[in-house]
Amino acid sequence: MFFRPACFPVRSRLRAAAEAHDDPREALLSVFGVQAANFAGPGFQGCAFNRASAEAPPGSAAYEVPRAYRRWLHDFLRDLAAAAGVPDPDQLASQIHLLYDGSMLAASLDGNAGVAAASRSAAEALLDSALLPSAALPGASSGRHRKQEQAVVGAGLHT
Repeated sequence: MFFRPACFPVRSRLRAAAEAHDDPREALLSVFGVQAANFAGPGFQGCAFNRASAEAPPGSAAYEVPRAYRRWLHDFLRDLAAAAGVPDPDQLASQIHLLYDGSMLAASLDGNAGVAAASRSAAEALLDSALLPSAALPGASSGRHRKQEQAVVGAGLHT
């Protein structure tokens, strides 16, 4: 399991960046600063976990360790989102995780080392939106509620 120690420095950098901020909002957004530093580093070649797990058989360390790290990262983002007062921290964590992943791929495959700033900006918009009271958006409902409403209408249960 030579992969397991590889995630510890990343975890440490992410934790340290978040802990450096008293403001929960900045703590959550700090993940993109960590990425920016990684992308600007010499020899950056993308996510080692993506490269190692691309063709790994299920059950192998190269398959399981990246998945465990991704679960940790989602939980880390969820906890930071909850600390920021987001009503649905799991949803925001998923959204920010997608931005984080996309940023990693763009930096790696496109050679776009500045993409972390764009991802941070998008994450700020998501965070601002998540913190808006529902009443502030006339007729707005979450994606989950829209799906529930559509299911009720589609089932003929809506009166």
